[in-house]
Amino acid sequence: MERIYTIPLRDVKQMPRHKRAQKAVRYIRRFLEKHMKSEDIIISGELNEKIWERGIEHIPSKIRVKAEKQDDGRVVASLVQRSEEHTSELQSHSFISYAVFCLHK
Repeated sequence: MERIYTIPLRDVKQMPRHKRAQKAVRYIRRFLEKHMKSEDIIISGELNEKIWERGIEHIPSKIRVKAEKQDDGRVVASLVQRSEEHTSELQSHSFISYAVFCLHK
């Protein structure tokens, strides 16, 4: 089973500055335990790097996560790639461009 979640981290921003990144990792782990119904959560290295990208104090306000539940019950959480994220959005939007005309009298 594979699902994509947008996990809000605004509750973690209420924590003291020097604990935010660690709390964000724990928050993501709890969120996935609750939504994927599994105790065994593995957070990928790229997801961990995204959380710690700007240091311990400045975490992202929300993060897109792809969670895959394997046959043995283990959940692997990874960062959603931009191409996966935008494929569904591009199908429902149309592109509009404008042209500038100069009329001289």
